Amino acid sequence: MESPPSGRRLAVKDLFDTAGMRTTYGSAIFADHVPARTAEAVRLLEAAGYVNVGKANLHEFAYGVTSENPHYGAVPNPRAPGRTAGGSSGGSAAALAAGLADAALGSDSAGSIRIPAACCGVVGFKPSFGLVPIDGCFPLAPSFDHAGPMARDVAECVRMMEALVPGFEPAEVALSDLRVAVAWLDEADPLVRARVEGAASKFADLQELTLSVPDRERWGAAFRREAVESHAGLYPERAEDYGDDVRRSLEEAFELTDSEVEAAWRLREDLRDEVSEALDGFDLLLTPTLPCVAPPYGQGSRTVLTKLTALFNLAGWPALARPKTACRHRSSSRPRRGTMHWFLRPLPLWSGRSRRVRLTRAHSFEGGHRDPGVPTTLNACLWWPVSSSSRSPEGSRSLREPIPPWRRIRRRALGRRPGANTRIQRRRQRRMSALAPSSITSRPASPRPRSTTTTATATPTTWSR
Repeated sequence: MESPPSGRRLAVKDLFDTAGMRTTYGSAIFADHVPARTAEAVRLLEAAGYVNVGKANLHEFAYGVTSENPHYGAVPNPRAPGRTAGGSSGGSAAALAAGLADAALGSDSAGSIRIPAACCGVVGFKPSFGLVPIDGCFPLAPSFDHAGPMARDVAECVRMMEALVPGFEPAEVALSDLRVAVAWLDEADPLVRARVEGAASKFADLQELTLSVPDRERWGAAFRREAVESHAGLYPERAEDYGDDVRRSLEEAFELTDSEVEAAWRLREDLRDEVSEALDGFDLLLTPTLPCVAPPYGQGSRTVLTKLTALFNLAGWPALARPKTACRHRSSSRPRRGTMHWFLRPLPLWSGRSRRVRLTRAHSFEGGHRDPGVPTTLNACLWWPVSSSSRSPEGSRSLREPIPPWRRIRRRALGRRPGANTRIQRRRQRRMSALAPSSITSRPASPRPRSTTTTATATPTTWSR
């Protein structure tokens, strides 16, 4: 593992416990809370040489997408003053954009790493579900929650993943070897769409894909029920200590019926099946991260900003947001980044009784209009989760469909159509055999994802020590 330079500055989202350092979770209830233990993800980064230089502000209890915190102030956007820094990991993204840190740790339940990365023009990666330890992080919706790295470039995110996931190793592959799908262009504003199309044009094997956008009104019941359960003992007992935004969300969640929640769980399972089928044969999915540029303060809507990010939390699949050149907002001459989202598709490769996985990273390429201070290089990354055993108690299953702890997926979703991907696997194995031996890394152990995504412009967050 390549260690980071000595004293690499790390900003930690104030949702992760840090022993001996105040940890508020963005709430007035925990204003004086000092944990006795450090969250596992923070411990791993510190052990690798990162130095925690402060805790980053966030949306209250991470339950929001703007980081406009009623107790500790709204996180400012260093790249676009007056516009939201995104959330809930807004302080982490803002600290990076303002040069206060070299790396940052965030959490993502419906886009909370990728949304602020897009708003502030930095890189944010949401790994596969369960890959990065989330012990010691206050839960929002446990089956949706992910921990992941944020940085100013992809290379730093790679170094962080090497620290967070022991045994993690990248390997490279040429862009021409990738079969790429692009989706949701019609969901984005013209400014954002143009940047995504520009990035998509770099791939030789590209196909536009019709992919449904999850309806938050339908899947949100499952998320909100988990959020209510996470706040048991705090809400409604201490409702007056919550900000209006989060209190209102929890009040609405209390009104959910069991039938609404069950319907949301069924929809989630069906979405996993649907997306898995739609992406059969593709290596990479490219989409906008946000449908728009960073909105002004007070105008960030959960429904809008999570519209194109939530699917990958519902499925538990890896996705990365990465900035791409500049675009201009209609009402301002200030540059805004085009938002792009590289979704990394997990593909199973079998060898005897054990599962092998490969993580490929495309060669970097540059193109498009340069905006001073804004990176224009895109690194297309593919991440495949890894499994240490070939079978689980539930039976054999595709790596594309990891079994979440919140529920056992019905057998139809676990072992669907045995052998259906044989042709695709053979084709990929032929490609692998043609590559230099050093360019492919196969690993044992837990799922390891990796990916790149392009992000839109935004505003960095406030950052508190």
